[in-house]
Amino acid sequence: PACVVVYCPSEFDGGAGAEECLPLCLEVLPLGIAVFAIDLTPTKQSLCRLEDVECAVAALRDGSLPGLANTSHCLVALWGRSTGAVAALQYAAQDPSVAALVMDSAYSDLTNLAPMAPLFSPVSNFCQLLGNTSFVQPLEVAKSCFVPGFILHAAEDRMVPSDCARDLRSNYAGEAQVLLMPKCSHDSHRPGWALARASLFLARAFKLENSAVAKLDLYLTKVVSSEENLDKQLERQAEDLLKS
Repeated sequence: PACVVVYCPSEFDGGAGAEECLPLCLEVLPLGIAVFAIDLTPTKQSLCRLEDVECAVAALRDGSLPGLANTSHCLVALWGRSTGAVAALQYAAQDPSVAALVMDSAYSDLTNLAPMAPLFSPVSNFCQLLGNTSFVQPLEVAKSCFVPGFILHAAEDRMVPSDCARDLRSNYAGEAQVLLMPKCSHDSHRPGWALARASLFLARAFKLENSAVAKLDLYLTKVVSSEENLDKQLERQAEDLLKS
């Protein structure tokens, strides 16, 4: 069956566009994973909501999308960013058939962000959701989500602190891993290595076996090994410095 990841965009004034997921496409398409991006630009809405995700998945599964091959038996994963990540979490919690869930910079409690609304215009958009309990407190939704999860978060996110990622992980009912991205903010471009790791997570969730997946796995294994060796070298240098 076809493997498709539904991309749920972040919040932007005037509507979040599908072009946000272009860097992701460069990573997953070679692996044999198609991308179906939710585009809110025509609606003039700035927030991706649960009903948008429901419509996207339903459109894929009824096999009637124009210009696409029959997708009625496709395997579906979700990738969301910020408010889109919370909408993806909501859907995954109610549909255990979802193969995997990637959340990038999701908040864990909207009430903690509300005081920052005057400082960050996107937070003002968040406040539109204060009447929706599941959007206000994603932690409660995470407690009932068993879909395999991968949580990305910018280490220097001033708007949605990285503690949110740890909170979501500690409350997540299923298996989930957290990957913090150094030198990244809430709206900054995501580094290729982070997208590559999340893409490999999707490929494994889809149980894909092809040469592109094998090459990516080998590449990331070497990168991790190099990072671990560098950390050990720095530790030894620090110890030598303390001894001297």
